[in-house]
Amino acid sequence: MACKFLHASNRQKQTDVIGIQDKSITIIHSRALLLNDTYPDKWRQQVVDNITARGVKLVMNDRVDDFEPKDGKITTRSGQSVPADLVVRSPLISAGSNG
Repeated sequence: MACKFLHASNRQKQTDVIGIQDKSITIIHSRALLLNDTYPDKWRQQVVDNITARGVKLVMNDRVDDFEPKDGKITTRSGQSVPADLVVRSPLISAGSNG
């Protein structure tokens, strides 16, 4: 699925590629730009622009502590409520990590 997502045309939304037209995808990230500062900010901004153009929603500079959706949503540390049927944690985040 990842390869299809990366190579989808700019006109395709992420939900079309993975076959769930009635769902949306939101990424919650602890930094101002996706990835980490190993990559140049210009490239990181291009990644943000590319995925948001495909319909992916971003919540930046925020974190999640409780990954179990409650009443169909999760709440970020800043208090933002994000609709969630399924939460996929980054494999780089350990259970005891600060994010």
